[in-house]
Amino acid sequence: MEEHVQQKSITVERVDENSNVLARVVELGDKNRKYVGFFPEAAFKRNAAEGRILVALDGGGALHGYLLYYVARSRAVLQQLCVSEEYRSRGIGRKLVERLKDETMHLDGISLHCRRGFPAHGFWPGVGFVAFGEKTGRGKGAGVLTRYWYGHGHRDLFSECETDSRVVVVIDANIFFDLFSEDDAVESEVDGLKADWLSEHVDFAVTDELFNEIDRQENQAIRELNRGHARCMTVIRGQDDKFGESTEKLRAMFGTGGRPSDKSDIRQLAHAIAEKTEFFLTRDESILRRAEDIQNNFGMRVMRPAELVLWIDEFVSEVDYSPEKMGGSSIQVRALGADDLKRVGDTFLNHGGGERRADFDKVLHMIMADRESGTGWVVEDGNGDLLGLVVAREGTVSELEVKLFRVKECRLRRTLARRLAMHLVRSRENVEGFGIVRVVDQRGDVIVDEALGDVGFVRQGKFRTKINVGHAGDAGTFLKKMKEEGHVGERDIWGLNELLDRVGNKEASVAEAARAEKLLWPGRLLGAGIPTYIAPVQARWAVDLFDEELAGQRLFNADAETALAWENVYYRGSVPRVLDAPGRILWYVSQHRDYEGSGSIRACSSLEGVTVGSAKDLYRRFRRFGVFSWMDVLKTAHGDPTGDLMAIVFGGTQILREPVGLEKLRQILDEGMGTIPPLSTAVKIPESCFKAIYDGR
Repeated sequence: MEEHVQQKSITVERVDENSNVLARVVELGDKNRKYVGFFPEAAFKRNAAEGRILVALDGGGALHGYLLYYVARSRAVLQQLCVSEEYRSRGIGRKLVERLKDETMHLDGISLHCRRGFPAHGFWPGVGFVAFGEKTGRGKGAGVLTRYWYGHGHRDLFSECETDSRVVVVIDANIFFDLFSEDDAVESEVDGLKADWLSEHVDFAVTDELFNEIDRQENQAIRELNRGHARCMTVIRGQDDKFGESTEKLRAMFGTGGRPSDKSDIRQLAHAIAEKTEFFLTRDESILRRAEDIQNNFGMRVMRPAELVLWIDEFVSEVDYSPEKMGGSSIQVRALGADDLKRVGDTFLNHGGGERRADFDKVLHMIMADRESGTGWVVEDGNGDLLGLVVAREGTVSELEVKLFRVKECRLRRTLARRLAMHLVRSRENVEGFGIVRVVDQRGDVIVDEALGDVGFVRQGKFRTKINVGHAGDAGTFLKKMKEEGHVGERDIWGLNELLDRVGNKEASVAEAARAEKLLWPGRLLGAGIPTYIAPVQARWAVDLFDEELAGQRLFNADAETALAWENVYYRGSVPRVLDAPGRILWYVSQHRDYEGSGSIRACSSLEGVTVGSAKDLYRRFRRFGVFSWMDVLKTAHGDPTGDLMAIVFGGTQILREPVGLEKLRQILDEGMGTIPPLSTAVKIPESCFKAIYDGR
């Protein structure tokens, strides 16, 4: 029982995805994986972004514990409650739970599952929860899960207990045998069905025909073991008349011949249909090929395990599947959903490279069925046609292994590949430590490989790997952190350690320092002599060049090719000549009444080139970037095609987490430079000012 010790200095707060506390939450969860299960860093970020993580902090900012939950079907589902070992038995868990109660008063109540053998099992009655049910977890060696409920009094507790609103899903014999297989060495998409979180939403059932399938096994011990597993599940049997009617229709669909197991398949389907089951789970291709016919004729959805897991996840986390425009264009990126599983194979299978559909589907289904560590995105155009695909799995807390990275053959292919790589890296942006992204897809091609290289991925053997960090720091700090996290030595990626050593010892050129910073992107390398400038840009050009948030305020979409580009060009007058590459640019978006958020520093880019020449020559050289038309360039040159202009080539643009408004910017510049330079033209600033702006301080 938890000891009640008064903790006046403890406060419970909600964290968002940009909070510096989030990294400590991830670390605490990882230390207690034995009890709370593996939960990838990306999932923590997603939940933080949606306000689903509460933390207990003391007056000094130390993390004592956290609580993670989500909302589904008018109830809160408590997924994790974790208190740091040194702070246990001090009322921390109670404080977190009481805060959750306060914030969910508008819901029916709070539910959770807890394994009977865990230390926290006896904690829940003490904070007002009632144990009103239990079930055996799925898979070999699974323990008993107690279902606890805390009601807010909106409706009778016992009617809540008796009404199971979970979806009943019938599994066929092959799924059942895989689920309880003794062979742990073989990975399967069925493993995703064992996740505890599914117990809140799904009641897996079998038909009584399964016992006939079990009886066909030769080994008596295995028969008895499987019968025991089956008896612990919901067993359904359709009424004889409805079962017979469904059987006849299915025989007409499948034929009357076949092996005993084929006849059992028809009987299992018939029982599920007769009981008006909504979902039937199988990996049998002969049944899956007829899924559409079965749904049209009987109203039952036949699907693979991965499809079901994605369908439930979409239901629980609907906001995660909402599309997000890329660069303000009509092209969108969103989470891969259940309805995409067949489409992505049809679109992205590498026929030319000899890839087999079965191999592609195996990787896709196995990863997407594991919602605790698997993740996937698709990119689609305004017509809903698929253009890009990423499917990946969390390795450790800081590593992501990309199994599928594909881009469709189209005019924008190279640009899309770079943008998808940027999105991949940004999704792993770690504001505290380092993230590793490794692309292991062996079916990529030269265009995809080059695009990954442009964004800072470097080839290591057969793979492309990137280390990325989401904050600014000096070479010594980065090296120390890399050693602590095991990224030094044999895991030295592309000589980054050596580069940072040279930077730290003041031996590196500016070009070498800029190379190191690109390898750390979106992080920024301090103390390396990389010059930094503030450059003004009109809001209308910021919209087209880099600023997705401002672009979202515009009625019409940006041109896709320019909006998604990794590199771009901006034209200004040729004097004064302040900018020098390589360097960094902080973009000051000038005030405009039509764009909320203008009049501030909004983004940081790598300055890759500065060229001065006639308007005509510069346009001919850089027209491939496409944002500026000839009339735009001519207007910048005051109508003189031979007049000199400056072309600023930049790339790797990063939108700042906290834009810096004009008043705050002037304060930073005054403190760092002793003066406030005009922002009508580019100005070089000291690194202290850059750090203050970049950190949002």
